[in-house]
Amino acid sequence: MLKKDYTVFLVAVGLFGLTYGVYEMLIPFYLESRRVSFSRMGDIFAFSFLFAFLMRQYAGYLSDVLGRKPLFSTGLLLAGLGNFTTPFFGKAIIQAGLKSLREAAYGIKETMQSVILYEGDHKNFLNNYGKNRGVEWILQALGIFLAGMIASRFSIAFAFLLSGLLLFLATLAFSVFFQGKRTVNEEAKRLTVQEIFSFDLKGKLRYLTFVYFLVNVNTGLSHGPTMPLFFKDRFQMSLAAIAVLMVFHRLSLGLPMLLVGRVKSDRLKFFYMLTLTLGGASLVITPFIPTASVAIPVWLAHDLIGAGIWNPIHNYFTQKFAGEDIRGLHVSKSFAYGSLGTVFGYLLSGYLYSVDTGAPFVSAGLCAILTAVLVVKL
Repeated sequence: MLKKDYTVFLVAVGLFGLTYGVYEMLIPFYLESRRVSFSRMGDIFAFSFLFAFLMRQYAGYLSDVLGRKPLFSTGLLLAGLGNFTTPFFGKAIIQAGLKSLREAAYGIKETMQSVILYEGDHKNFLNNYGKNRGVEWILQALGIFLAGMIASRFSIAFAFLLSGLLLFLATLAFSVFFQGKRTVNEEAKRLTVQEIFSFDLKGKLRYLTFVYFLVNVNTGLSHGPTMPLFFKDRFQMSLAAIAVLMVFHRLSLGLPMLLVGRVKSDRLKFFYMLTLTLGGASLVITPFIPTASVAIPVWLAHDLIGAGIWNPIHNYFTQKFAGEDIRGLHVSKSFAYGSLGTVFGYLLSGYLYSVDTGAPFVSAGLCAILTAVLVVKL
């Protein structure tokens, strides 16, 4: 990939991350201000996830037909529309549609981000992807921080409008200045609807998708509502303190990604297993620590020496095992079906949390350690 293209791509992804942080921080508070109940919020989030599950696969297929650039531009535009139009509507059904745009945009962005970087320079993929995704997560942290400042000084609506405008600018800049490698597969045009959405992955990519499913069960158990509720209930932390913790959470994931390119290619599977194990161990240990000052850094270690390293490695293996001619569809299917594990994790976390506040973390950690064992067969 040309240096100019990489710079343009990095700016676009960075702005996506910044605005994503703003949106994720403020959307629950906005819905609450429009008198949307907590249970209805759950419906909105669930519907948007299922929509994104389907859209992600279709977008992967379209990228094989039309090219990666148009689909990545579409992802940026959909995110911009979702952010910009959110403050104009209060009805739950419309917010479900707008949240679906945001989740679909994130799925498209994540798939195309990985594919574009791999096809641009597969030999340096791990280094390029790690830095690219690391910058995105760091800017997510900045977005969370700025969201509170903008909302308190102006309004939540203004924060959404501003973030939407930034995404529109990102869409325009990417569409005009990014050239990239044009990858089009004529055979992909002949695929049926059943072929596009069926789980027909084979070989190591099929096995890796199962691994990713378990990894996402771990994520669903230990993230989402579990994280803020745990630190609020166990250590009586204020919402402001939890918001600061969310910023450090993003940083703990983004910073190690900047350095993951230094891992030698013949040691990738070892580091995948090692960091899954260490990250899982930190989650298991956290609930047994009586003080927040110690529990917080131990908990952050699940990303700092865990997901911040194994996540880029997983993406490398996904690209490596995907089919050359229909890479977009294969990668999007693997990510989409694997991400269903998050839903199971969310469902289990509620039941486990009612038994003990630390149970979801312990279960998530044990799941990660088990998954590390399965990585041996890759």
